[in-house]
Amino acid sequence: MKKEVTVVNPLTDLARRFLEAMEKFHITPYRMKIDGVINSSQIITKIKKGLQQPSRPTIEKFCATYGFNIAWVMTGQGEMKSDSAKANTAAVSNANGIPCYRYDIEDLLLAMERGEAVLPESYIYPQQCKAAEFWCHIHRSKAIPFFVPGDKVAVKKLNDWKRYLPNGTICCLVMSDGIVLRRVRKVPGDDQNLEAFFVNDLEYRSGEKVPMELIKSVYEILYLFRDIKPFV
Repeated sequence: MKKEVTVVNPLTDLARRFLEAMEKFHITPYRMKIDGVINSSQIITKIKKGLQQPSRPTIEKFCATYGFNIAWVMTGQGEMKSDSAKANTAAVSNANGIPCYRYDIEDLLLAMERGEAVLPESYIYPQQCKAAEFWCHIHRSKAIPFFVPGDKVAVKKLNDWKRYLPNGTICCLVMSDGIVLRRVRKVPGDDQNLEAFFVNDLEYRSGEKVPMELIKSVYEILYLFRDIKPFV
């Protein structure tokens, strides 16, 4: 019985530049699908194998979404990203209210922790959410029915969480191995652990001890956008 052999064709310069831009700025096929740049992540697999070229519409969406220089992608001339594109991104971010990202909260926070370039889908101005640093989506939730796919949440990074954390605060804990979305509180007399509960467990019977040394960052969920209600 013959083994099936996968043929990988040499990459064209166009495909190589396209993939180089993806790799340099940590843009995954999953993220491109969420952003509407491609319809299926299989397209990127085919491009990597040399079986398919990135189409002109895909390149145009790719450059418009992530701020790449289309001339560089198409021909190799000029800079991968122009200084004006970087400056415009920063200016828009400062001038248009609170950024709202289409990404699932877990993907977004991990991308931010890795220093990846992430672009907002839009900007919003709800008065009751001035304290939020950004908004993002719940695409998949381990906390149903408290959170359901389709929810949008307002998020703020807590820089002083080790010193102060209100009891029952709903947070995303960025751990060394991923994200934990929980309702958390400080443990009286314990400076080494947080106590974490499922978000819909309001009785605080018993929680999971989460060692602080394993927590890289804590992001508080301020508002849930279904009927714009604060978590207090």
